[in-house]
Amino acid sequence: MSVVPMVLLSIIGTVRCLGNTVEVCGRSCVFEPESVFKFLKDTSGFSPIKNDNSITSLIKKMVDSARKINKNFDEAFIMQDCKDTLSIRQMTKYSDFFSKKVEKMIQKIGDLNSKLEICNKSQENLRYFKNLKVKLSDLNSCKYVRFKFGKIPKVEFEKLNSSDKESMFLKFCESEKNCYCAVFAPESVFDKVLPSLDRVRFEETKIPDSGGNAEEEIENLENERERIKSEILDAKERIDKFWEHQKKICFWVFLKLLEINKFQQIKTNAAEHQGYFILAGWVPRCEVEKLTKELKNISSVEYSIEPGEDVLEFNPPVKLKNRRLFSPFEFFIGTYGFPCYGEIDPTAFVAVTYTILFGIMFADAGQGFLLILAGLFADKRKKMKLGGVLTVCGFSSVFFGIIFGSVFGFENLLDPIYKLVGFKSKPIEVMASGSTMLIIYSAIMLGTILLIVSMIFNIVELIKQKKISKALLSHNGLCGILFYVSVIFLFLSATALKIGVFEKTLAMFLIVFTVLLMFFKELIEEFFEGKFRKPNWGDYILSNFFELLEIVLSYFTNTVSFVRIGVFVFVHSGMMMVIFSLAKMSGSLSVLVIILGNLIVTVLEALLVGMQIMRLEFCELFGRFFSGKGREFKPVRTLRTRSHRL
Repeated sequence: MSVVPMVLLSIIGTVRCLGNTVEVCGRSCVFEPESVFKFLKDTSGFSPIKNDNSITSLIKKMVDSARKINKNFDEAFIMQDCKDTLSIRQMTKYSDFFSKKVEKMIQKIGDLNSKLEICNKSQENLRYFKNLKVKLSDLNSCKYVRFKFGKIPKVEFEKLNSSDKESMFLKFCESEKNCYCAVFAPESVFDKVLPSLDRVRFEETKIPDSGGNAEEEIENLENERERIKSEILDAKERIDKFWEHQKKICFWVFLKLLEINKFQQIKTNAAEHQGYFILAGWVPRCEVEKLTKELKNISSVEYSIEPGEDVLEFNPPVKLKNRRLFSPFEFFIGTYGFPCYGEIDPTAFVAVTYTILFGIMFADAGQGFLLILAGLFADKRKKMKLGGVLTVCGFSSVFFGIIFGSVFGFENLLDPIYKLVGFKSKPIEVMASGSTMLIIYSAIMLGTILLIVSMIFNIVELIKQKKISKALLSHNGLCGILFYVSVIFLFLSATALKIGVFEKTLAMFLIVFTVLLMFFKELIEEFFEGKFRKPNWGDYILSNFFELLEIVLSYFTNTVSFVRIGVFVFVHSGMMMVIFSLAKMSGSLSVLVIILGNLIVTVLEALLVGMQIMRLEFCELFGRFFSGKGREFKPVRTLRTRSHRL
C-alpha cells in the first residue's frame, strides 16, 4: 500500500534559458508543472508568461486537413528519428503546403461530385420523357413556340387542360401523384400562360440541350456518369498516394508541433521578474536526480528541492505504486478518488478483500475459468482496465468453486477428487440443511473482521496526520472499535458463548464508557485544545443524541450488509438448479440449455456480484479511512518515448 514519494522542484534562471529548461523538464516525462503564483506569497513585480497560440493553430490546421481526406494521426509512431532540426518557420511552411494541397484535391473531388449530382438529376428528369422522340436541340431552336417540361399533381392536370385554350399540354407518363408533361404555347402569349402554371403547382424540369432525343441523352448521361465516377476514384487514389508519400514528414511535423505545444503549456506555469523566470513542479523523488543532472547542463539555471511531506499545504499529487497483482484494482480507487499525499493507499486492501469476497459469492470453478478467459481477452486484446480485475476474480472463483464443489453448476463432479485426497465428501455442501446458518454466520463474521480492520486503518491514518483526538474518540476510532467489539461480545454471550459475569460486566462498562466518550467528543476535544466553551445543553444533547443513534444503527446495518455474501452463495446454487430443471424438461436440447444457461448465469452473476462487492467496499470498508480528496500525478509527456493517439 504505497504512494510514490514526491518532491517540489523549483527552478530559477534567466529568461533566455527558459526554452531549454522547459524542454528538459518536458522530455523527462516526470515533471508536472504547477503555477508559480500558487507558491508565491508576494506576487508584485511578477508577470505570467503567455502561450504562443500560433502552434495550436498549426496543429489544428494539420488535423483538420488530414480529416478532410479521412486520415488521422492515431497510428503508432515513435519519434526516435524525428528531425529536431525542423524550425518553426519550416513547420509553418510545410503546414501551409500540406493544407493547400489537401484543399486543392478536396476541391477537385467536390467539383466532380457536383457534376455527378447534376448528371444524376438530369438522367432522373429525362426518365419521365423517354417517349419523346424529337431531338432536344430541335425543340430549343423553335422560333415561334416556347415550351416547358415539368410535373403537375394529378388533381390539377385536368383543370389546367380545360381552362387554358392558348397552350397545349403533352403528357408523357404519370406516377401515383403526379403527371409528367410538356406545355407548349406561342411566343407571343407564353408569358401570360405562366401564372396559370403557378396556380396548378407546376414544377419545371430542366432538360439538357443536346443533339439527340431523350432516350439517346439518357444513354449519353449514363456514359458521362461512369466517366465522372472513374475520375473520382482516380482523385481518391491520388489522395492516398499523396498521404503515403507525405506521411512520414507529416508525422514528424505534427509530433514536433505537439511537443513544442507541450513546452508552451509548461511555460504558462512560469513567472517572469526582471529578466529572470521561476518555474515549479512536482517530480517523483526517485526521478529527481536524473532530471536535475540534465538541468545542471543549462547555464544560469539553479534549482531547489523540497520533500512533499514539508509542503502538504500545496496538496502534492499522488502516484500509486502497487504490485502487478494489485494494480488492476487502482481503477476502482480512481472512481472513488485519489488518496491525499501521505494517506494510506487502499488499493492492496481492496484487491485482497474484493478478490476473496468475489470468489465466495461466485464460487464455481467452471464459470470462474470462463471469467479468466474473458479477463485475459479484455486485458491483452482490448486493453480494458477491468480485464485484470476479471482475471484475478476468475482465479478466486475457481479456488472457492473447488472448495464448494461446483463446476458449471454440477455439485458432485469433484467428489472423486475429494475422496482421492482423503475427504469423505466435499468440504461444504451449500444446499444441505445444516449449512444455511453456518454460511450466513460465517459471512457476518467475515464482515465484522473486515469492519474492524477498516477502523484500525483509520486509526493509523489519523495518527499519521496527528489527529490524536479523532483517532481515540471518533466512531471509526478506538472508541468505535471498543464499542463494536463489546456489543458483539455481549451478543455472543447471550446466544452461543458461555461467558462469566466479570467479562459481561466489563463489556457493559466499555459500551457505556465509549458511548459517553463519543457523545461528549466535541467538548473533550475543545477541553484538551484549550478552547472549551459552555454549550447550549438542550441543543447539544438533542443533536448529539440523534447523531449517536445514527452511529449505533450504522454499526448494525453495516454488519448486516455482509449477509449478502452468504445470500449470493445460495443464489448461485439456486440459479443453477433452475437451469438443470429446464434442461430436464427440454429433452434432446438439454445440453444446449445447460450451455446457454451457464453463459447467462456467468454474465449475470458476475455483474451482480461485482456491483454488490463495490457497494460493500465503498460504503462499509475503505470509505472509513479513505478521503479520496487527493489528485493524480499527471506529468507532461512528450512523444519521444511513447506512441501518441490523437
